[in-house]
Amino acid sequence: MVTFRQKLDSSGKLYIRKVLQDMGFINEIDLCANTRAVVIYPSGTSPQTVLKSLSIIQRDLELRVEENPLQENQPKRVRP
Repeated sequence: MVTFRQKLDSSGKLYIRKVLQDMGFINEIDLCANTRAVVIYPSGTSPQTVLKSLSIIQRDLELRVEENPLQENQPKRVRP
């Protein structure tokens, strides 16, 4: 699983095109967001497939909490 941190530019925009392309997102993407998280997935992906992928991400986050309960898990910084 890839985790990265990226600051917004002075206009409040986020540039993550290269990161997404490197992960295989080539054409259109869909985003599903709330105030704490965003899910990005290729357009046309079934909800079941997205949920399966999210369960893997959730388990990875749970393992990080178990391994470092007192430390914040800081993602590496990637420059697109």
